[in-house]
Amino acid sequence: FPDAVYVFTPKSKIMALPRGATVMDFAYAIHSDVGNRTVSARINGEERPLRTELSNGDVVEVITDEKAQPN
Repeated sequence: FPDAVYVFTPKSKIMALPRGATVMDFAYAIHSDVGNRTVSARINGEERPLRTELSNGDVVEVITDEKAQPN
């Protein structure tokens, strides 16, 4: 499936996203409120920028803050 990337949530749920998807795409795919409150992320346990492009098999953890707002 060359048009998709498959990543995992910390609870091992698999999510299919379009190739080239970033952490923010992942956050909004979970729920718009999650995307709106995202402040940082960990990919495979390492803190990464929100613009990081995801790869097959990545485990993505989104970190949110109730006071955060989209910019």
